[in-house]
Amino acid sequence: MKTVHILNGDSIKDIFAEQGIEGDLIIWREALCEGPTTVEVGSEDFLQTRAAFFQSYFEVSPKGYLTKTQEEFDKLKELEKYEEITLWFEYDLFCQINLLAACSYLHLHPLPNSKISLVCLGEHPSSQGLIALGEIDPSYYPELYENRTTLSQEDLAYGHQLWAAYNGHSHKEMEKLIANPPSTFPYIQAAIHEHF
Repeated sequence: MKTVHILNGDSIKDIFAEQGIEGDLIIWREALCEGPTTVEVGSEDFLQTRAAFFQSYFEVSPKGYLTKTQEEFDKLKELEKYEEITLWFEYDLFCQINLLAACSYLHLHPLPNSKISLVCLGEHPSSQGLIALGEIDPSYYPELYENRTTLSQEDLAYGHQLWAAYNGHSHKEMEKLIANPPSTFPYIQAAIHEHF
């Protein structure tokens, strides 16, 4: 099965080869919980909005931003060639907002012939508290992958709705949407409250 993994950042990318998890990698090089965003992830407006933000707040040149980020977002345009797409994100605000954006992209660009799944780490038997992907022993990665959660079209639609509300700065709509989230998003309520 031709698989691609969408990762929450560069820090974990080498673990996949080390642990024998097959598939291509796309690195989600963004921090969408910071600064202005637009609904259409990867669009020209999105990239220009984000590049301007990174330049003004982090002194990253637009060229530097686009070189690191656009190349990865452009890979999203080729997702139809994969039979399975697995998202790897964490429990915190940073990852949860990025996860919503990824779900929105997948909702707006349907892939009827692809299975979409999620590894969302927070709680794990190896830890007494919440743990991130970069903190867990890499030997657990095959188990995390084996126990991944399939995302339905309804899950993707939910992610899109919440991402659209986030972009619209609609706290009432966000509050309504997180009141009873799907079980596939166990950390979204706490993350959005942190955003508030």
